[in-house]
Amino acid sequence: MKHGHRTELLLNFHYMDETEQATYLEQLKHSDPKLHLELLSEQSTAHSELTQILGRHASVHVDDSAIAQTKLGSYRVCERIGRGGMSQVYLAERCDGRFEQSVAIKVFEPHLSNMVGKTMLYWEAQLLAKLNHPNIANVLDANETDSSVFLVIEHVKGQSLTQWLTTSPCNSVKLALFFDITDAIHHAHAQGVFHGDLKPENILVDENGDAKVIDFSIATHDARYADLHIYSADYASPTQKQTGKVDASSDIYALGKIFNKLFPNQQHKSEWQWVYQKCTQPSALQYSRIAELKSDIKALQHNKPISHPDANALYRCGKLLKRRPLASALTVLLMTSGLGFVSALINKNLELQQQQRVSNELLLEMTQLLFHGHHSDATSLKAMLDLTSMRLLSHQDLPIDIKQKLVLAMLMPEQGSAEQEQQDIGTTSE
Repeated sequence: MKHGHRTELLLNFHYMDETEQATYLEQLKHSDPKLHLELLSEQSTAHSELTQILGRHASVHVDDSAIAQTKLGSYRVCERIGRGGMSQVYLAERCDGRFEQSVAIKVFEPHLSNMVGKTMLYWEAQLLAKLNHPNIANVLDANETDSSVFLVIEHVKGQSLTQWLTTSPCNSVKLALFFDITDAIHHAHAQGVFHGDLKPENILVDENGDAKVIDFSIATHDARYADLHIYSADYASPTQKQTGKVDASSDIYALGKIFNKLFPNQQHKSEWQWVYQKCTQPSALQYSRIAELKSDIKALQHNKPISHPDANALYRCGKLLKRRPLASALTVLLMTSGLGFVSALINKNLELQQQQRVSNELLLEMTQLLFHGHHSDATSLKAMLDLTSMRLLSHQDLPIDIKQKLVLAMLMPEQGSAEQEQQDIGTTSE
C-alpha cells in the first residue's frame, strides 16, 4: 500500500467514533490483516505515538525529487532546507524576472490538505500573515499546487539557537535575545496565534544577531486537529503531550525550557530559578500571561526586582545598588554624613542641657548658702565655693571636661576676692 493512502486511512480511522472503528476493523480482518493489526495497535497507542506515526508517514510521502528544481508559482525550488512532521521547507528563488529574491517555501503534505481542507490552510496562512514583528519570519504569500498548499516565507540567513550558543555569547546578550523571542511570542498571542512547537531548532539567529521565530503550527484553534500538532517532547508541556492542546500555557512552558537551555548555570540564583519554575509549573501556578514573563525578563536585564512574592526590602535595595552603584554610594555617604551631623548636634544639645541643669542646681545651692549661712560674708563665700566644688567633682553624671570648666568658673570669684583683699590692705597701709 502506498504511504499516502495509508496515511489517509490512519487519519480517517482516528476520527471515527468507537462503533465505526469496530465495524471498519471487522471488515479489515479479512481484506487487509496487516492493516487490521496496525489499527488495533493504534487504538491503544498514546497521543504522542500517534503523532509520531502521522509525522513519519507525512515526511516519507513528500518526495524531494518531485519538488526540487520545479516551479511553484513565481518561485523555482533550489533545495530542501528543513523537514517537519507534516511539511517540508525548501529554499527557492524568485523567477518571474521582476526582481531577485530568496525565500523559504513550506509545502504541506498533500493528505493534510485533503483532511483539513485547503480553505482551512489558507485561513491559517492569513493568520500568520498578520504577524508583523521583527523577530518573526514573515509569511509573504500562499498558493497551491494540484495536491497541496504551500506558504512563501521570509528566508532567514542564520543558524539555529543551538548552533548560536556554541559561540559562547555573554549572559547580557543571551538575555536580550530571549527578551526578543518572548516579545515575538507575546505579539503572536495578541493576534490570537499560538506557536505550538517552540524549540531551539525553530528559533534562528540571523547575521545581525537578531532572533527569528519560525515554523508556527497550523489549525491550533480547532480541537479536531489536535493530533496533527507535531511537538518536541523536551519542550512540550505535560498537558500538550496528553491532549495535544496548544495555547498560551504550552508556549510559556516551552519558553521556560528554552530559558533553561540559555542559562544552564544560573539556577543557583534564586530569581533566575524562580523564572524558570514559574514558566514550567502547572497552568494554575504558571505565568497567567506571557506579558508577565516578558516583564520579569526586562527586570533581569535592568537589575530591577522581579515579581517574586518573597521580594523583600533587602532584595530591592540590593537591586538598586547593582543598578546604580555610584549614585547609591553617594546617597549612602550623604545619609551617613547627615546622620553623623545630626547626631553631633543632638549630643551637643544634650550636653548644653546637662550643663544648664547642673548650673541651676549649683546656683540654687549657692543662693541657699549665701542667704541662710551663719558665718561672715567672706567666710560664707569661701565655704560656699568649696562646698559647691566638692559637690561638683563628686557628681557622677557629669563628664570630666564639664566638671573642669565649672570648677574653673567657680574659682574665678575666689581669686577676684583675694585680689580685692590685697588691694584693700595696701590702701590701708598707705
